[in-house]
Amino acid sequence: MTRTDPHDPDYVPPYTGQDGRDVGSGDRFGGDLYALYSAGQLHIPTTAGHYSQAAAELHYVQALLESIASQLPHPVGHAIARRAEDVYDALRLSTKRLYDAGETLVLIADDYAKTDQEARDQFAGLLERDASLFDNPPARHDPPRPGDPPTVDPDDVPEEEDLDQILEDADIEDQLADDDAEEED
Repeated sequence: MTRTDPHDPDYVPPYTGQDGRDVGSGDRFGGDLYALYSAGQLHIPTTAGHYSQAAAELHYVQALLESIASQLPHPVGHAIARRAEDVYDALRLSTKRLYDAGETLVLIADDYAKTDQEARDQFAGLLERDASLFDNPPARHDPPRPGDPPTVDPDDVPEEEDLDQILEDADIEDQLADDDAEEED
């Protein structure tokens, strides 16, 4: 099979410039530019901010889990802390990609508006109408990077006696002892 064979998984249809789709132009497309711009300027950065906050909190929690795990007589705590770190890293990367996507949408809207006078006029009118929405766009808040020291307050780490009580209340200590006994058999 070849790339020109429609049954080939790598098939790429030839581009003729006339695919029959009307992507719009003029004032009708100005509304689409506005939608791209507002998504990139407001909606996506707001979502990225939520991801960033979650990543920062998980970075903190992961450090607490590592601290607690170092006091446990079983390696399961470190495994849990590593999973928390994996989720933190996914949130951190998603935050960056969301911010980048938002910035790209704004650039696309601005660039296209330069090529179509009617679209630019409609786009500018919509931006002017909703100027107050864009006065204070969400600020970019990047989460801590891997290796950045977490802002863990040493007072947040339970004392050994408190940790024993927490484990007992959660019935974890007995489960860990059972796991250790099974490993010895």
